[in-house]
Amino acid sequence: MGLGHLGLASLEALACNKPPFVDFIYDEAYPEPPPVTKVFIVQDIVRKTKKLIRSDNFKNTRPWILKYHNFKTVIKRLTEIYNELLYR
Repeated sequence: MGLGHLGLASLEALACNKPPFVDFIYDEAYPEPPPVTKVFIVQDIVRKTKKLIRSDNFKNTRPWILKYHNFKTVIKRLTEIYNELLYR
């Protein structure tokens, strides 16, 4: 495990309504934390996999990904950043 990230594979899993196992620790990067399963050591992976297998309760992750990573949201945010940089 490293510094933590939410990479493309994790975003794709969220889009498919599957909570990925990640070591993401930057909840403040978004207005609401991503619906992921946080793991930091091998024992976390084993314990949380067993718990997930025993439950039928998968998180509904698709609305979060649509809210924060759809193309319109990304374009709007990038435009804001570019404008801020251009007009300093």
